[in-house]
Amino acid sequence: MHFIQKIHDRAIQASKNYKRAEAELLAVLQEVDNHKVFRELGFSSLFEYCLRALLLSESVAFNFITVARKAREVPLLKKEISEGKLSVTQARRITPILTKENQTLWIERAKTLKQRNLEREIAAVRPQAATLEKMRFVQKDRIQFQCGISQALMAKLKRVQDLLCQKKQKAVSLEETLEIMAECYLEKEDPLRKISKKPDLSQVSLREGKRVAIPISIQRAVIQRDKAQCSFVDRAGKRCEETRWLHKHHRQAVSQGGAHSADNIALLCFHHHRYEHRQIS
Repeated sequence: MHFIQKIHDRAIQASKNYKRAEAELLAVLQEVDNHKVFRELGFSSLFEYCLRALLLSESVAFNFITVARKAREVPLLKKEISEGKLSVTQARRITPILTKENQTLWIERAKTLKQRNLEREIAAVRPQAATLEKMRFVQKDRIQFQCGISQALMAKLKRVQDLLCQKKQKAVSLEETLEIMAECYLEKEDPLRKISKKPDLSQVSLREGKRVAIPISIQRAVIQRDKAQCSFVDRAGKRCEETRWLHKHHRQAVSQGGAHSADNIALLCFHHHRYEHRQIS
């Protein structure tokens, strides 16, 4: 019996240590976020910092970041976690509806209700919070995707599906409908496709003290070389995976004689563009 009690005591201590570690990580992430430490270290976002510097999983990183930011708005959330009364996972479930005005009610519910019952209560107040976006592989090349959409958007999807069925004179699945819609948008808006269709009307260099546009041929070469992705490489040799909010960065500034050439231009995401300019200044 003494042996069983020792194991039980170790389990209790481990649980306390785990709760303390959760509270400590939450507090540190708030500091990292407040002072934008991740930017100074070359990471484009706090999420990327958590994945690549702290080696957290995507789900754990998402939970901690969401709760850390909500805790700035609702300090009681951080207090309950630091005292071991509430876990980060429990706190994450109520962040979509938690405010200073309702904090006492919802934090108590998060502590006492089972997950399914808590989700039912949240859905009653904010239905859209009940359907989180999820993606997971079900086969090597197949992904199951789940998200909540409005009734109006569903009506649009069904209308497109009906039009496609009419055009093809056969049944068209929602997957086929989404694929065709995505293809139409990419054909119109994807810079990798658009760039190859535009005539090269620009000129290189400065003209009469005014900066002219980067030639289309140079833009095309840069986008194709960098594959429409941020080209920043961190200290560990890993390239940034961001494909949104991309800027064209001159390694040598035009004001300092830098040319509109592919060798002098790189694609950088918004955060790494700012990071590079801070390194220069």
